[in-house]
Amino acid sequence: MSKFLTRWDTALKGLGLGALLLGAAASPAMAQTAYGITVDLTQTYSLVTFQVTAPGTFTATTTVTGLATGQALVGIDSRPATGQIFALGYDASSTTNNAQLYTLSTAGALTPVGSVQTLLLGSNAARVGFDFNPTVDRIRVVGGNGGNYRLNPNNGAIAATDGTLAYATTDANTGQTPGVGASAYTNSYIGSSATTLYNIDEAASRLVRQDPPNAGTLNTVGALGISANGATQPSDLDIYFNPTTGQ
Repeated sequence: MSKFLTRWDTALKGLGLGALLLGAAASPAMAQTAYGITVDLTQTYSLVTFQVTAPGTFTATTTVTGLATGQALVGIDSRPATGQIFALGYDASSTTNNAQLYTLSTAGALTPVGSVQTLLLGSNAARVGFDFNPTVDRIRVVGGNGGNYRLNPNNGAIAATDGTLAYATTDANTGQTPGVGASAYTNSYIGSSATTLYNIDEAASRLVRQDPPNAGTLNTVGALGISANGATQPSDLDIYFNPTTGQ
């Protein structure tokens, strides 16, 4: 897979499915192939493949293996430095030893990275943001309860427990309790020297900028124009970097 990946998270509620989707372009001239993870009502995960121009037609489906018992796949993203796909397993019913970082092969095999960790991301597994910071090669993980972490992709360990998510004191929405469930960094490519972190506050259906990211300070960008505040309604956010235009 290319280092240039675009991720979506969507829910096929009519079929009882939830999906975390990735789109990859090996070069600007090639058609984009998307990879996704679907989960059915029996909690069986599958890796699916389709063209981004025809998202309704899966060209391949492979059962995902290796997920620890009790965990849900709550995040998926590519590592800009290597192009590998990483995924996060999370058990929302537990508050200790409840999270595991994995690599995910295109054959659907999950391989644990390091040991199980304790992440306090809240009881709603649908509200977890997961994205690589391309400038420092660390994974940002945030929860709907305000949890804010950095993971080391080399060993799966917590690199830092950062400040709880909260609106800036100067923000129009200061004092409101955020419910962030999706995150994305800009300039997600190898060698990037500058990046900005954006989130979706699903509780308020608004786009926010997390700046400074480590402090957890949220700054309102604007309303989404659609509702994202269903109790278990997943949404996601990714920002695509075009290697041709440099944008």
